[in-house]
Amino acid sequence: MPQLRGHGVHGDLLEAEGDGGIDLARHGGMAADVLEFTSHGYNGYVYNADNERVPFMGYRADCINNFAIDFLHGRKEQTEPFFLFISQIEPHHQNDRRRYEGPDGSRAQFADFQPPGDLAACSRACAQGTDVSNWRENYPDYLGCCHSLDYNVGRLVDTLKEQGMWENTILVYTADHGSHFLTRGREAEYKRTCHDASIHIPLIITGPGFKGGNVVENVVSLLDVPATLLACAGIERPEGFRGRDLRVLTDEQTPDWDETAFLQISESRVGRAIRTPEYTYAVRAPGDGYRVFASDVYYEEFFYVLKEDPYQQNNLAADPAWAQTRAQLAQVLCQKMEQAGETPPEIRPFRGW
Repeated sequence: MPQLRGHGVHGDLLEAEGDGGIDLARHGGMAADVLEFTSHGYNGYVYNADNERVPFMGYRADCINNFAIDFLHGRKEQTEPFFLFISQIEPHHQNDRRRYEGPDGSRAQFADFQPPGDLAACSRACAQGTDVSNWRENYPDYLGCCHSLDYNVGRLVDTLKEQGMWENTILVYTADHGSHFLTRGREAEYKRTCHDASIHIPLIITGPGFKGGNVVENVVSLLDVPATLLACAGIERPEGFRGRDLRVLTDEQTPDWDETAFLQISESRVGRAIRTPEYTYAVRAPGDGYRVFASDVYYEEFFYVLKEDPYQQNNLAADPAWAQTRAQLAQVLCQKMEQAGETPPEIRPFRGW
């Protein structure tokens, strides 16, 4: 079986400083304005704290990870607490090339993949001849990207252990969105909808306060991550700071946990949604999502009963049998919007788009 190239070769940093190394302690880290615009799967550049361009050669995930590892090496003799944020593009869609870019060899290594249930379940669109999805050609590269992240997280963990930092470090692995591979239509791109393929993201936390390998089924939000990290560090949250301390979910009893996640969907649509353990409920307003950010009036767009329809194939937003449930969810959605600083809107029945 072909092996992925890029994992064994960690990439080269091209900016010369002395004999070729980069002093991250002096530069204070690396950043990019929009990394997907300054790089591709292989090769690109970032900027240091002095706003100097720092090129790299090799597979992008490896090279970005190298910057983080160099930072950790530079902290070996330091005792002050630190916060390190590593923003990998992978497995993000490479927008200018309209595809995913795994390491060389990904398509061969992952050619015989088993598709997730939500992708395989899109047979209705196929049967109707309306399938515009691209998961069949893209999923092997997507898996190659994920494989690369697994490898690079392992490198980070190894470095933390080598530096004697592991037992006193909280490691959070998460993402900002998933991908539905156009199974929800071209208008929705590959991510901008309320469906689980877009919003049900990984969240793994380990370190002090998070031991035991527990799997938590509660509905949580990215808003809870910074709130949790501040609590772990013993830092008081600023006034008005939203989010909850996820450490309470390590206990078996969490009766007061709000099981409703609130979503604001932009660009592809002017949308709002909530996700509970039982339902996905979403509304939409007319207008260009790139120019219109909110509305006084929304229309019901999606409603799924997850126990019966876990892959969200049967949209019941116009089904009169579920009108009462949708009305109750609309009230919850309006409450969430108000908590986020929005004016509670009027929500009208489903209309075609």
